[in-house]
Amino acid sequence: MRLRFFLIIFSVLAIATVLALVVHEVFLSQDRMAQIDQHVRNTASSLIDLELHDLRKMNFFEQDKVIADELGQSQNRHPFVIRSEDGTVLFESVSAKKFKLRDAPTSPQWLQFEQDGRFFRVLNLKLPQMPDRRLQVALAIDASTMRPAYFSSRAFWFAGAMLVLGIGASLLLTSYLLRPLAHLGGFLISVADDDRMNHVLPDIPAQLVPRSVFYPRDEYARLLGGFRKLIQRVNQNYKFTRLWAYQMAHELKTPLSILHLELELLHAAKKITDEELHRLNAECAKTSETINSFLAWAELENLNAKPELYANHLSPVTESSSRRYETLYPGRIVLELANDPLVLASPQHLEQLITNLVGNALQHSTGTVRVAVNGQELSVHDQGAGIPDSVRQRLGEPFNRGESSPSRSGNSSGLGLAWVTSICRLYAWKMDVQTWAQGSKITVRFPAFEEIVTAKIMKNSSSPSEARV
Repeated sequence: MRLRFFLIIFSVLAIATVLALVVHEVFLSQDRMAQIDQHVRNTASSLIDLELHDLRKMNFFEQDKVIADELGQSQNRHPFVIRSEDGTVLFESVSAKKFKLRDAPTSPQWLQFEQDGRFFRVLNLKLPQMPDRRLQVALAIDASTMRPAYFSSRAFWFAGAMLVLGIGASLLLTSYLLRPLAHLGGFLISVADDDRMNHVLPDIPAQLVPRSVFYPRDEYARLLGGFRKLIQRVNQNYKFTRLWAYQMAHELKTPLSILHLELELLHAAKKITDEELHRLNAECAKTSETINSFLAWAELENLNAKPELYANHLSPVTESSSRRYETLYPGRIVLELANDPLVLASPQHLEQLITNLVGNALQHSTGTVRVAVNGQELSVHDQGAGIPDSVRQRLGEPFNRGESSPSRSGNSSGLGLAWVTSICRLYAWKMDVQTWAQGSKITVRFPAFEEIVTAKIMKNSSSPSEARV
């Protein structure tokens, strides 16, 4: 769009410039011709005012002297000829002889021609006191004056300057016209990039709304209004969908409890075998566990404030949470604990974060899983098939499982990464997801403990109460 705007504005400016030059040249030519005609008329008037009588009895040399005194230095540029009614030349000035004005036609009243690099504008008049006499007056100027040399170095410099000014004006106008759209595009991109960490879309910031009397009636205002309505509708649908899912999960717990009791009664009545009871109870337990996990995740999603914070040593928590999987996945976890940073969080949430990251990596891969603590980062690197694009695009949503995932027949509920993203959003931790065809790596960056303590002290010291961490 920027290039399109630039080309349109530049084309308009270029066409306007060319038209302005053409119009200017037309008016300039007309004005130049009007000045030339006025010169010729003035010369004719001066000659008529000399009251020439019988030109046949006149001493031509004396008459040339009189004319030279009357016209002054401009006489050489104003050749003239006096003719009889039949066109016979009775008198011609010296300059007329030089320019061969006698060869010029005697009609129409105004005519023009070029000769030997000169432009001639000729006026044919009848002398008012001598009806049988005709006066031919001309103005001789260089032909280049009437046809300026446009393809000169000066013309090229002028064209270059106009081109630079046109490009500069086009860039400025394009930047000015597209600035609101650029800001709106930046806002939408930031919202799209942050969508994994925040399901509720923010409203359009007030600084994106231009302060202009034309704003309520232009297309940009309609665009902003449409985006605002779309954001409100998306947020409303998300709110209702989350509420319905939460209520549905609660409603499913009661039928599961009843189903468990019915299975026990059927087993007591010898209508199902022990193997069938065990298999059905396992399925019910799996469903109940999924519902409980979803309800716990939904409660975490609905937390409006951070829970009470504790200083946790990251390396011991990482080691203890990872060792829980040794029984199910022996020898697959490799711990790399380079240091032991402090992390401010609820111990339960930190354990859930590590447990879900490690468990998700073990379930979706077959090789070793490297769990590393380095600096203020916790990373979990597996050697699986990578995270599908369909999963990455919906990262943070519950029940988000790829079609090619081995968990289709396993015990994964698709809530692992939803837990991780929700906890990271709650504590404003940064999560980075990298995936390849031979594995995936998820890194969580924690803020430095000293930075959090300093920020907390600065915040609390601004209030009358005692500063606490």
